[in-house]
Amino acid sequence: MQIHILDPQLGPKMVHAEVKDSTGRQIKFQDLDGTVLQFATAARPAKRAFAWHAEVALRFGSDKQWPAATTLDVPPFAWSSETCDSEIRERFFGDLMGLSSDATTPDLEPDVDLDALLLSL
Repeated sequence: MQIHILDPQLGPKMVHAEVKDSTGRQIKFQDLDGTVLQFATAARPAKRAFAWHAEVALRFGSDKQWPAATTLDVPPFAWSSETCDSEIRERFFGDLMGLSSDATTPDLEPDVDLDALLLSL
C-alpha cells in the first residue's frame, strides 16, 4: 500500500517540525509521496477503512482537479466483503461529494500546527 499526496500544494511543505527521517532531516510531504506505508506493529485499521479514506480523498481531489487524484483509483478488492453493499457505498459517496463541493482547502503555512488544525475541524 503506497502513500499518495494528492494536493500538489502540500509537496514542498513540512509534515511537522517534529517529524524527521533517520538522518534528522525534517520530512516534507513530497518525501512521502509514493513510499510504502509501514506499521510499527501488526495492528492496523481494517482494509475498508483505508479504502474509505482513499475514496473520499480521490473524489475530493478530483473535484479540486488535483492531477494525482484523476490518475489513481481504489481497487475493487479493497471493498470486498460480504457486508459491503456497493450501491449504498456509491450513494453515500455521491451524497458526501455533493455536500463538500463548496468546501475549500485552507492555505497552510510551513509552520502550521496540523494537529491543532485537525482538532479544530
